[in-house]
Amino acid sequence: MPSRKRLGTINATFALPSCIKNQEFIENAFLRNLTYEKSEQKFSLLTSPYIYKLTGYLYFKSMSQKLAVNGALNTPGGYTTLVSLPTGGGKSLITQTVAYQNEGMTIVIVPTISLAIDQVRVARSNIKTDNPDEILYYSSGIKDKRRVIDCIKNKKVRLLFISPEALIENQLFVEVVKELNSSHFLKNIIIDEAHIVLDWGGFFRVDYQCLEPWRKKLIAENPQMRTFLLSATFTEDDIELLRKMFSEPDGWIEIRCDELRHEPRFICIKANTADDKMYTAIELVRKLPHPMIVYVSNPYEAEIFKKALERNGLNDIYTFTGKTSAEERNKLIDAWNNNEFDVMIATSAFGVGVDKPDVRTVLHLYVPESPNAYYQELGRGGRDGLPCISAMCVIPSTDLNAAKVTKVLTAEKISGRWLSMLNQKDQVRNNNSILIDTSVKPFYNIESYSDDETGSSIDINWNIYVLLLLRRYDRIIIDEIFKKPATDTYIFAIIVKDSRFLKSIEDDEIIDAINDIREAEVNKLTGAYKMISDAVKKSGRDCWSEMFYSTYMKVSEYCAGCDYHSEVIGIEHGSCSLKKPVNKPVKQVSDEMQNYCGNSKEVGVIYDDSSIVQAIEKLCCFGLNVIVSSDLNNITEFIRNTSNKIDPSIQIMDGNEFRYLLKQRNKYFLSGTFAFIFSSYDQRTMSLFNDIKTNLSLSDENKIYFVHNDKFFDKIGKRFSELIEGPIIPVEGFLN
Repeated sequence: MPSRKRLGTINATFALPSCIKNQEFIENAFLRNLTYEKSEQKFSLLTSPYIYKLTGYLYFKSMSQKLAVNGALNTPGGYTTLVSLPTGGGKSLITQTVAYQNEGMTIVIVPTISLAIDQVRVARSNIKTDNPDEILYYSSGIKDKRRVIDCIKNKKVRLLFISPEALIENQLFVEVVKELNSSHFLKNIIIDEAHIVLDWGGFFRVDYQCLEPWRKKLIAENPQMRTFLLSATFTEDDIELLRKMFSEPDGWIEIRCDELRHEPRFICIKANTADDKMYTAIELVRKLPHPMIVYVSNPYEAEIFKKALERNGLNDIYTFTGKTSAEERNKLIDAWNNNEFDVMIATSAFGVGVDKPDVRTVLHLYVPESPNAYYQELGRGGRDGLPCISAMCVIPSTDLNAAKVTKVLTAEKISGRWLSMLNQKDQVRNNNSILIDTSVKPFYNIESYSDDETGSSIDINWNIYVLLLLRRYDRIIIDEIFKKPATDTYIFAIIVKDSRFLKSIEDDEIIDAINDIREAEVNKLTGAYKMISDAVKKSGRDCWSEMFYSTYMKVSEYCAGCDYHSEVIGIEHGSCSLKKPVNKPVKQVSDEMQNYCGNSKEVGVIYDDSSIVQAIEKLCCFGLNVIVSSDLNNITEFIRNTSNKIDPSIQIMDGNEFRYLLKQRNKYFLSGTFAFIFSSYDQRTMSLFNDIKTNLSLSDENKIYFVHNDKFFDKIGKRFSELIEGPIIPVEGFLN
């Protein structure tokens, strides 16, 4: 009881779960004794004149965001760029800046309407435009569909957020997009949370699989259209398959800023019996910080746990599973985001597109099948950048066995379903191109049905699973997917790449081919399961985050704390986070720049502070690509005050960033025409100059050095003008 009565205050103390050894984690998640990690930024985060004028942002949030946004803006026409950027790292700025880079429309495909609404809100808040019709979302549930369609048809829309279902199934919308694409007004396709294209499709939201053939048709008519694939995390298998699905040969770029989340503190609690697990789980819900998501394996478990909590006096708790209706889902998400309740019991159906920032605990009462699946779910916590708890409470023997079940059909069933689809009646074929009706029932189940030849919804799902399995392993190409009118049946137009799969009867060849695929799939699933299984078994003896280092090959080691250690293990903040060099495509020097500089690959310009902004503006008119400056005050003035329309893809960096990218051989970021601004001839400047002369050696590049004077260097007995392969001129001559 409170010692004194005071209106509006409550005296409270911690009642921490007895099963958790490291109480400090819990206190941090309750924001007690919270200490923020110090971030010492090593690089300039200045944006560019384009971004400043569009959004008012003078600085990027992080070096990762800077590389991701600049990488996206430099994507040539017809290319596909995959960008990984940590949750909360500012992926939305990629979408916004790319959309306004060129005149035309950008379509952003999002998993949920709630995410589309939120993205529209953020974009309208960031982008300086007085026309709300430039940024819209479309869904079957909006009231003013006609107005949205008219705005799109009249080419008023710059940025459109939409779900794959609305994009693929609404015939009116399909025709409008087709018309815009024919006139090349459609400039960019962006798939947000792109990893789910691979996770969904066989049994859930097949329209995500329609995106591959849909994009192919668009780019065949509009070859300069760009594609962007965005997510916080990608496995190497994800990246390889997305490359096959969404890029043209030699048209693929990866901007990898992979990084593990810094917010979760990991706790694994091992129960001995079902009763012990239930008692512990209830205590965790009572005493761990809220808002809280409790993940369970299936809808039945969700209802069981909800009732157990209610019997123990914990009410106002809701479930969100695959059995939750679409209408109820929308109500639950709205109530959850509006803080109307603070405990959600869910299956993996809940999470993607739900961006509640202040979730303090994610509690797993089951073992997900892989570290990737687990990481996606625990990532719902701490999205506000503050500490959160990722707790797992399981019975190792029981729950690990449940997770071990692989969702791979036997070779005989894969063969049976494939041959049943291949040999269906009235099939349309053109050489290796075949129309597949997914409603066919497999011949091995035919006796369990009546004379009706149409398969059940379960058959349709498994048939789609088989087709997608064959696509993943490059045995077929999916050329088009569409629905039968007034049905839920999907028709796949496919091209068979492996001739063994064209045989009409089952033989050793096709069984061997299927066994190869199945073995690879099983190995992939069992390998992922082993990683999470080992983590559970060895919790307290090994760092919990080791399974993530193996799953996401480009991340650096980071763990904010687990049962093995309390201290933070990880990389230094503020470091450059590009995890993979980007060597191509390389920019060429523009014709205008070549004419301006003549035959000189290097030019020196003697400037004063009052002339540098004007000089840089002039260079930008001729196709300047990269500005490297040791005087960020002048560059800040250039960003704020330039009156010219500057190329959105221009990059501004300091010497540290330039040297880092140069060391990694990132020709994608370092090519074309460079302006180097040297405010002095100190040791750092001359060291940078030596690096430029020694290591920046593309076959086609221009380098323009801005210096205060033509200094004579006593040690080497030469002037600066003698160190470069071209003239040195006063700024007045340069400007005339």
